[in-house]
Amino acid sequence: MHRIAPCNSPRKAVPTPQTCQRFLRSLATSFAQDIRANGIEGEGLIFSWPQKQTARELEEAQQAEILAVKERLRKHSEKLRSERSTRQQHEHAFLSQIQHVNSLRKVEEYRMRLAELEAIEIKVPGEHSAPPDLLRLNASLGQSLADRTGATNRRALWASYAEAKRTVPGLLEAISQATWNFLWTVQAGPSSYPDSERFGRLEVLLKDINSIGRSPLKGFARVEALCHVGEHEEAIDLWEKQRRYVSDERVKDYLELGIRIHAAAGDPNRAQLLLEELREKHSNWDVRIIIPLLISFNTCDGRDTRQDYFHQAWALYLLLQERTSDLTRLEYEAIYSSFLRSRQRDLSISVFMDMLAQTSRSIDDPKGLSGQVYRYIRRLQLLSETTSQINQASLLGLRIMPNHHQNVDIYKTWLGKLARFKDDLSIAQLLELMYERNIDLTARQLNTVVRTLLRPKRSGDAVQRLTARRHGEELAWLMIRERLNFGRQQRESRRKGLLSDGQPAGQPKNDARIPIFLRRPVLPATIETFTILLRFYTRNRLDRPHHKSYVSHLRNVRKSSGVPAEATFLAQLIFRDMRWGHYREAWQKVRRFSNTVQANADVYAKLWYGMTLYVDRTKNSWHKGYPPPRSLFARMERAFSDPEHASGVRLHESITRVTYNRIISSFCMVPDLAGTLVALHALKTRFGIYPQQMVARAIVKQVARVGLPVPRSYRQLGVLESSPVYRRRLAFVVQKLRDLDAGRRKAVGAHGYFANEPSDHEVAEIGLNSISELLRAVLMMNTSALEAERSIHRAKVEMGVPKIDTGDVDCLHIERGMTAKQATPVTRSPEHSSDDALATRYAGRAAAHSS
Repeated sequence: MHRIAPCNSPRKAVPTPQTCQRFLRSLATSFAQDIRANGIEGEGLIFSWPQKQTARELEEAQQAEILAVKERLRKHSEKLRSERSTRQQHEHAFLSQIQHVNSLRKVEEYRMRLAELEAIEIKVPGEHSAPPDLLRLNASLGQSLADRTGATNRRALWASYAEAKRTVPGLLEAISQATWNFLWTVQAGPSSYPDSERFGRLEVLLKDINSIGRSPLKGFARVEALCHVGEHEEAIDLWEKQRRYVSDERVKDYLELGIRIHAAAGDPNRAQLLLEELREKHSNWDVRIIIPLLISFNTCDGRDTRQDYFHQAWALYLLLQERTSDLTRLEYEAIYSSFLRSRQRDLSISVFMDMLAQTSRSIDDPKGLSGQVYRYIRRLQLLSETTSQINQASLLGLRIMPNHHQNVDIYKTWLGKLARFKDDLSIAQLLELMYERNIDLTARQLNTVVRTLLRPKRSGDAVQRLTARRHGEELAWLMIRERLNFGRQQRESRRKGLLSDGQPAGQPKNDARIPIFLRRPVLPATIETFTILLRFYTRNRLDRPHHKSYVSHLRNVRKSSGVPAEATFLAQLIFRDMRWGHYREAWQKVRRFSNTVQANADVYAKLWYGMTLYVDRTKNSWHKGYPPPRSLFARMERAFSDPEHASGVRLHESITRVTYNRIISSFCMVPDLAGTLVALHALKTRFGIYPQQMVARAIVKQVARVGLPVPRSYRQLGVLESSPVYRRRLAFVVQKLRDLDAGRRKAVGAHGYFANEPSDHEVAEIGLNSISELLRAVLMMNTSALEAERSIHRAKVEMGVPKIDTGDVDCLHIERGMTAKQATPVTRSPEHSSDDALATRYAGRAAAHSS
């Protein structure tokens, strides 16, 4: 038996037959295992040789077996290859069949889409080539047909429709009913569509459909349209009738429509039942359908169970948060606005915090988010009713918004609300917060603080009120001192040939007792500061001589500071003189300031207040130096009608009912019947104000006192008003005025100018003309109609309104000058007619009134 030499030995070892046999057996076993693993069935490969064989025979046998194994493997590979090719052929044939089916389906879908597109395509008859705007509209219709819920396609379709409606003639008549339904469906949009934009577009579509006399919308669009225009009961009835005709594919849309219309109709309980039915029958329901139901719970009119409705609304919001997490900012805004309208501040704040947590992670426009946060905080501030609520809302905004996005208007609104609540302690804390956050204060904000301190709460302690007034007065005089220092610096700069660039905020003097980090700048005073102090010294009755000297000192300081006077300051000066009975001085101030100050409505309100005191014979004797009512009215009319007058628009917007009553009362107390008549119509023409019960009572009393002695005291006035003659006259005038008003209404109604009940404007116009006729009748009692009209015309000239229309001059012919749209009779002014014609027209009427 030979031994095998090591591998590093140069001598080669010859294997024995037993070694070769063991090697071949192991090789055959491994081949057999591989063949079985590859799925080849065959006989087991077991090698066996006779014990006595040469090495050459063993090698040949080994090669033969190896070739046999290779042949088997080759045949097996060919078999697998053929099977694989067959399988690939089958797969290719199957894929070809699927592609063919898909292509047929796509062709069918394309045909259906083409048919739908042809059904909604708009073609204007008589046009050889479609206009570009019409082509753009048809293209937008095709894009919206592919994606009906896309916001981009919806906006593009609406823009194309609006442009084509403006440029293409006969477009509305060319639109078919199917196209109208499609437009309505697209613009109605999903539940997350903003209501403001959605309702505006649907309203335009309804107007366009009604303008061409088409039949109303069909199906769900009809129900949606009825709900939109406010016909909730009819929409619900039509929705109930469609229940039996709804197919299984549209049950989900039907239930969602029912939820929307019941929520809009103010029946959230029925809408919630429909929501439960929708959740039971359909798993793919639109979660956003909860939003209109939630808003309906917050805005319903069930006052007795309001708290339960709040709980249900909050439960729906939690369900909405559980089912979806991709609510938009508009949806969040609609939800927290509904909680705000229902006065649920805490729930609204919770919704707002959820919105910030959701949108801040994927926000692309931080400035837009900050703007929305500011709008929400401002709404919270405006709805705050106590100091704690305004502080909570404002601090919430400061906590949420970054410092570089914080809006200064938050502090402005915050300070204004605290000033309205007259909480001086909170105002002081807010000012300190603004100083710490480096928020620049303005003189207007400091003036607000001064005004609040000078007029503290009446419910507080008397010592606290006096302390607040003292602090406010000291702050105002500090601002005035800074204004004097600034004026002195400007004068020194001019003296040295230097010009001051601006008006910097004054700095406090270096005081060693106050650390630098605690020093606060005081801004220079403005004319508003002087006005606030002047109003305080004028209205406060305590220590009047002391306040008189302060008023004189304040006027001198204003002149020294160089602050120009304004209308508000002038109004306070006038009011001070009138409170002390100095009517002549008040009018002299108005004339002196007329070259530099444009008088506004506040100034004229004070002047007419003084006029009521000036012409009242029971309170004062007739003073010289104050203008008569006609002159003051002419001055006010010139100020209003002057196009270069800076405060003309503000004057028109600021004339109040109180000032109107004072004007008419002044003419009645003179008395001036013609001036009263002209003032009534001039104020109606200029300001749109009509006489009410108080003015009518003053005019009736004026007419009843015609010819009676003028009372010089309250006692004489009481004796006059309690006399039987005055009472009989008063009853007669009241009855005549009622008869005139009833006769006018009857005559106007006989001509068919009032199809329904007359409006408030028409009733006021009839009342004004009735009073005008009464005043004309009184003017013609002791003179002719011609002289009466001449006196009215003379009053119009003196009052600065020569061309004003003073109503109809003949109640017996009120139909003259009336139209179907104007129930108020309008006649030409008497100056356009000849004197002879006027005399002839009113001769009989004057005789009747005289009798």
